[in-house]
Amino acid sequence: MKFNKSFGQNGQNLQTESQAEKLAVIGEAIAKIGDAIASIASVLALEEEPQEKGDNDEYRSMQQQIDHLTAENERLKIQLNNRRHHWL
Repeated sequence: MKFNKSFGQNGQNLQTESQAEKLAVIGEAIAKIGDAIASIASVLALEEEPQEKGDNDEYRSMQQQIDHLTAENERLKIQLNNRRHHWL
């Protein structure tokens, strides 16, 4: 009697695990599809030309900010490397 109950419970555990595995695979597939859609949207956004002068000004401003932050980042890296040499 005990063996049958135990066997039945193991069967349920296997079925639950199987369902969990199926759901995990479905979830991963949906996530991959979402990632692909997001990538396509990003490519399309990059390919679009700015339509208005305001867009050009905004992009120019953003590029200037990126350039400034890049230069600042390089300056901080140099400063950090100089300090490391003093500690050694």
